Amino acid sequence: MQAYVKKELPHHLLCLAAGLALALGFYFYPLETLVKYLAAALAAGAVLYNPAAGLYLVAGLLPFLPNTSLLLLGGLVGFSFLLHRVWQRKIKLEPVASEPVLVLFIAAVFVFSAIALNPQGSVRELSIYAVSFVLFFTLVNQLDSKERLYRFLAFSLLAALVVSFHGIYQYIIGVPVESAWVDVDRHPLLRTRVYSVFGNPNILAEYLVMLIPFGLALGLSVRDAWKRSLFLGITALMGLTMLLTFSRGGWVGLAAALVFFVLLKDWRFLLLLVPLAAVGMLFMPQVILERLVTIVSLDDTSNLYRLVVWREALGIIRDFWAAGVGLGYQNFLEVYPYYMITRVKTPFHVHNTYLQFLVETGIVGFTLFIWLLASVMKKGIKSLRGAVDPFLKNITIAALAATAGVMIQGFGEHILYMPKIITVFWLNLAVIFSCIRLQQDAGRMQDDRQV
Repeated sequence: MQAYVKKELPHHLLCLAAGLALALGFYFYPLETLVKYLAAALAAGAVLYNPAAGLYLVAGLLPFLPNTSLLLLGGLVGFSFLLHRVWQRKIKLEPVASEPVLVLFIAAVFVFSAIALNPQGSVRELSIYAVSFVLFFTLVNQLDSKERLYRFLAFSLLAALVVSFHGIYQYIIGVPVESAWVDVDRHPLLRTRVYSVFGNPNILAEYLVMLIPFGLALGLSVRDAWKRSLFLGITALMGLTMLLTFSRGGWVGLAAALVFFVLLKDWRFLLLLVPLAAVGMLFMPQVILERLVTIVSLDDTSNLYRLVVWREALGIIRDFWAAGVGLGYQNFLEVYPYYMITRVKTPFHVHNTYLQFLVETGIVGFTLFIWLLASVMKKGIKSLRGAVDPFLKNITIAALAATAGVMIQGFGEHILYMPKIITVFWLNLAVIFSCIRLQQDAGRMQDDRQV
């Protein structure tokens, strides 16, 4: 009996301490605040126990967390990953050895922050990129099985489902839009544009462009009929939400992503995609058709605005062509007033990802960025030739299509400006590397079985 008491005593003390802590919490904090703290503590404990759980949390909570909370969560995931790697004495990181341009680009981000016109103005972007890099390496090295990768993507799509429902609800109630989002003279029928939890329709469109291909890939990959219906249903709802953003750049980006997906999957499906698109145009609401025809119209105020800003950006690039003005919108804002053609606006970026890289990092940073993208796309496409696993092949195609689509959208918008979109972008690139690694493992296992 005494031995039993001694054995259980620490357990009782732990319960007593937890009870006292909870009682003190109720005394000092309101119930809502206490619940948030408890949830954060439980989440932190789960992340520290298993870095993969942290990635699942990032996938499921990314659209809904405040930017600061997302950065803290990403940092905690990276810290947990580092602790586990040190404990397991696994110091080698994928894909550092096989992708030198990745290391060069990461180093360049820190260098361009340090040599910026105002280094303090680069702190925001530097912290976002640093956390994104941490999550990139954590995903590539931690999601070491198809099951883990599937869970990560499933959590991402469930989050996108909630985002889509919210966006559709906004359209139903007719949420007000800012005057800068709609040219009333050109689009008299357009009364609302949905933005869900992202605060801006174009940002929501960037998010959806990078998620829709994965919904399609999972829908084509799973064998269970219920799961297939779920993922394809989520994809359809995301597509509807994309339409309701009325983001022309988003529509073009999504079209590019879908074409790229079909080309990599089976180019013959293009023969079906073209007539489907033509039939869809016949039944398209007038308000959408009006929006489509103004994509390249110079009478549209939004298009004219972008052209002016691009001309101004070229002036900055001419004078800071080598290394740019420094990473971050604050450095851009410091020099922009000296290059303004008109004095009626002050943008935070130039609404073009490629021009923005030239403005911020000059020809050196721009070259590294394009080199990195080309290298990742080349490796991803090359890996498809010898892919032996249908699931990994479909996910690789989705990640490549998402990258191509959002970079096409980048011609009319700076996609690497908001923290959540930057994070999703780098997680998407990480999925490509993760699939390549898992495909190589699957190929080696098949070779071993043959031997």
